[in-house]
Amino acid sequence: SSMKDLVRQILAYDLSYGSQTVDQADINALSEHFAKATYDAVLSCTRASLETLKARVASRSLVNFLFIDAPIFEVNVEMTSTGAVMNPTLTEIQAAINACARAVLTCSRTLSVWEDDPVGVATVYDVISRHKDIVRVVLLLTGSIEGVKRQVNEYIHTFAKYDYLWRNDKKKEYEEFMSKDPSLEDFEAELKRYDLVEQEIMHIPEKHNIGALSLDTTPLKTSLAGEARMWKKQYAQNLHQ
Repeated sequence: SSMKDLVRQILAYDLSYGSQTVDQADINALSEHFAKATYDAVLSCTRASLETLKARVASRSLVNFLFIDAPIFEVNVEMTSTGAVMNPTLTEIQAAINACARAVLTCSRTLSVWEDDPVGVATVYDVISRHKDIVRVVLLLTGSIEGVKRQVNEYIHTFAKYDYLWRNDKKKEYEEFMSKDPSLEDFEAELKRYDLVEQEIMHIPEKHNIGALSLDTTPLKTSLAGEARMWKKQYAQNLHQ
């Protein structure tokens, strides 16, 4: 290491008096100083990186803030056979955050300790990963998405009012409608109802920010609007008839 090279140069240096020597205690003190400085630098860098990551993913409402960091996760809101869902899921997003924290923390795994350690500490990582400040921020990161879970679930639930568009049997409901011997005005009322539903769906904001998440509703809107048009189609086909 560079420290050992420095010590060798110090020991090889010609002193003014032959009786002068370099005290081993001074060499040890010099080595300990730079060892501590290196450890402190790695600790500070690791902690700052983890704190920065935590600050970006920490749960907070983005409403009424003029100057804030943009969300770092872009998530699709999609329709499935069970309703509206996020893709990727909150679990997958939390796993990605955990992976980032692990990557930051394990950078020090390639840095060996300066001296042999009697208790088996082989790398700086073995020391850094046990530091109370590091443990604290890592624990906060592993639960960082929990803070927005309720807000996300509440937002996703707002689309449940459109579930009938894909859950209800179109053919069966149309047959029930026809069994009542509908008038022209009845047909027009049904067409207008689904037309208004389609317009309402298309006015859903394409982006909705919750904490570090930016939810893109475009896939959901496309699916729901398509379902609304299918409902209209079966009424429109027989309107003139």
